[in-house]
Amino acid sequence: MQLCMPRTRTPKPTIAVRGIALSDEEVNILRRLSQDASDVVGRRVSSSAVLRAAVRWLGAQGTRVSRDHLIPLIEAEMGLLHWGRKK
Repeated sequence: MQLCMPRTRTPKPTIAVRGIALSDEEVNILRRLSQDASDVVGRRVSSSAVLRAAVRWLGAQGTRVSRDHLIPLIEAEMGLLHWGRKK
């Protein structure tokens, strides 16, 4: 007779719903990434899952990657969009 160990469930992380502003081009990129992931995984992958994975991956890369690669892109992005009015 074989005894089964009770399954332990990993608690799901708390999810906070946030709104983000994306251009049509960025939405299309996100859709394409989502579709590519769906093709590999074999089930539908949401845009939210793609964004969460990207944020986690970037967070795991450390400050050197942020400083050398991500921050210049953020600075360029901030130069492209100006919300509100300039003072």
